[in-house]
Amino acid sequence: MGIARLLLPKQHSRELAQARKELPKMPKLACGSFKDWLRQRSPWLADIWRLRRILKPGTKYGHFQEGQLPKIGKLQNPLIPYREMVKRRHKGLEWSRLEATTALHLRCAGYLRKEVEEEMQRHTPQYPAHPDGLSPKIGYLQRILDYAFGAQGDIWVIGQRLGKPEVKKFNKEAEIIDYYMKKPEETPSHQQYSQQRFRTR
Repeated sequence: MGIARLLLPKQHSRELAQARKELPKMPKLACGSFKDWLRQRSPWLADIWRLRRILKPGTKYGHFQEGQLPKIGKLQNPLIPYREMVKRRHKGLEWSRLEATTALHLRCAGYLRKEVEEEMQRHTPQYPAHPDGLSPKIGYLQRILDYAFGAQGDIWVIGQRLGKPEVKKFNKEAEIIDYYMKKPEETPSHQQYSQQRFRTR
């Protein structure tokens, strides 16, 4: 009995090892990163995760669905006056930042992504052709629109706390600029413009 107790575990180990060798090999499952897993389930949450360092503690963030913001802007061609309004409010912005901020303000005024895209297609300067036949202008515009209508845009809108009164103010400013662009002979001086802007506040 004593010898059996010593030999049986060794025999069991040999049989187990042999059985493992005879098992068919299973393919190894590749385990991707957490951000890839999250992006497959929710691209918006994946972007929020990527931008988590700029989120303000205690602030609730959510995604504004297309058409969720009230339509306040009524201009048929809003890009140029809105761009001028943003340029006057935020001096010193480089071109790409100016375009992105303009798209954000248009979104807040209720313009849809398709409307903003069509406006920017009309008014954004042409770029030289890409060697691979791709259009750099299309890629540039999509990055601007993804910024304005994606997670970064949601973070900006919530962070700015832009309610309906604030949106009405900058929309009125853009309407005034549009009016004087169409009637340059009536364009006010800088002092008169400042007074008009003050009255819209």
